[in-house]
Amino acid sequence: MTSLFCSLVWTLATANATLGISSLPENPVEIPVCFQGALPGAPSGQGLQGTLILDGRSIPIPIQTSPSHPDTYYFLLPPQAVPPEGTIELPCRLADSAPPVFEFTEREDTFLDLRENGLPVLVYNFGMVTREGVPEDRFRSSYVHPLYGMEGEILTDDFPADHHHHRGLFWAWPGLEVNGKPVDLWHMRGIRHRFEKWLYRETGAVCALLGVQNGWYMGDTKAAEEQVEFTVYRAGRIGRVIDVGIRIRAIAPSLVLAGQADKSKGYGGLNFRLAPGADRKITSVEGLLTKDSDQVPMPWVDYSQKYNQRDGYSGASIFVSPGHPNFPPGWTIRYYGIFGVAWPGTHTVHLTPDHPSPIELRYRLWIHKGNGDEGRVREALEVFLNTKIVQPQK
Repeated sequence: MTSLFCSLVWTLATANATLGISSLPENPVEIPVCFQGALPGAPSGQGLQGTLILDGRSIPIPIQTSPSHPDTYYFLLPPQAVPPEGTIELPCRLADSAPPVFEFTEREDTFLDLRENGLPVLVYNFGMVTREGVPEDRFRSSYVHPLYGMEGEILTDDFPADHHHHRGLFWAWPGLEVNGKPVDLWHMRGIRHRFEKWLYRETGAVCALLGVQNGWYMGDTKAAEEQVEFTVYRAGRIGRVIDVGIRIRAIAPSLVLAGQADKSKGYGGLNFRLAPGADRKITSVEGLLTKDSDQVPMPWVDYSQKYNQRDGYSGASIFVSPGHPNFPPGWTIRYYGIFGVAWPGTHTVHLTPDHPSPIELRYRLWIHKGNGDEGRVREALEVFLNTKIVQPQK
């Protein structure tokens, strides 16, 4: 792997900001950037466009601003924007040539569809989802399904026959205690997610931003408040980045958060249930994982397979933010079709309403073509870990 250092100088009005990108491999994937900082003269609308000066050529780059996140700017750098040395200047100008490529659409007071240029990306299920032939206590809300691959294939499963409670991309814990009473958000026993409100829904030329507030309810009693944020970037040549953030705050006087304790499995947290497929390959930092496992600490995992009798592979990776509690966390790995971060595993986390700050969990999904190698998983991981903001030089 070739190490390099380059910097991006972004100029708007009289403001300068420097983005440092270090230790990236040659020919990296697209680089998603979320730049946070005050830029005097920057408008609050979404009509910005940058012009990248690279080898004497001007390359337009849409830049998206966010009404819900002041002084935050989103853009995607193309792979060729990272030279082996030197500095890239990116002067920005106002433009009307960067219209939104994403669109949100609500259906049936239950589903929120997200499309990019008319093609499906994902569905957030905010209402109660039911299924004929499935017991009513398996009905649920507040999760993502379907999540689509780069060529329109459905990557996730819902209500699978072997585990009716598994549900696309979801976050839940079986080992909860509320005021001393055991309840189970994973199997939906005694407690359930309930949608409360949208925090924001924004679309632009670079990404779609979705913020959701849910409650964990025992009947009509709210035990915890949950805020979930998605930043869904425009599809690149090989893959798509989806950043996920989850914040949990106790409402009940006592909330104990834990995974499944029986037989030390520890499952519970962010999980991805895959649609049926063939020739499954699970890889991580040590290479190919050949068997199921529980609680093995890893910073990332990729699960690739062939969907719908296709010849080629499609895959999804979960990268864990280095700031995650107990990094690197343990995982739940199952070759029958699920993988997820098993945090806090067989340990417990105690929360109260006066806890100084909520639990905050951050991840990046890398949805890609091909298997782990073809999908450039390690390159996408390097981008995730090594894209850093550097203060402007005086």
